[in-house]
This record gives sequence, C-alpha cells and structure tokens, in this order.
Amino acid sequence: MEKKTGVRSDIGKKCTREELDSLVLIRTKHETASQAARPDAIPDGTPADKGAMFIQGALALKAEASALEKLWWEEMIRRYQLSGTTWVDFSDGAFYVMKD
Repeated sequence: MEKKTGVRSDIGKKCTREELDSLVLIRTKHETASQAARPDAIPDGTPADKGAMFIQGALALKAEASALEKLWWEEMIRRYQLSGTTWVDFSDGAFYVMKD
C-alpha cells in the first residue's frame, strides 16, 4: 500500500454507500487472511501438514482479496474517471488526492 504524504485535496466525487461497503468487506477479508497467514496463528501441536494447509488457504484468500480490491479500483477509475493516485474516505466515500 502506498504511503500518503502531503495535504488532502477532495476531487468532488464520491462512491455510493454500496460501493464503499463492498470495499470495506474486501479489505476486512484481506486483513483477516493476513492475520491467519501468520505462523503464530497455528496452534502449538498442530501437525505440519495441517498447518501448511491452513497457511496455504489463508494466503489464497489474501490473494483473492487483493485481486478483488484491484478490480474494485479499476471499476471506480472507469466509473468516476479518476486519475493518478486516488484515495477514498471510508467515512463518506469521497475520493481525494494528496498534494504537496
């Protein structure tokens, strides 16, 4: 994820509540998978093959969530004619850029 620097500048466009809720769900799935993919998420005493299967599943879910987020942004760029590095405010769906 890119680091935000500078001053927020709203661009006057917002996604819908449904679109924003979709992104929140995707990001929650990504964060949950990231937590599950940590080696310390496997309980002590778990057989190695079962632990590996769990980690592989978590990594697959993380990859899926990353792909879904990429598709979400591609759709928003197309739908709202966004350009450059654009961010979304999770409180109201407003798109913005960061200016120096």
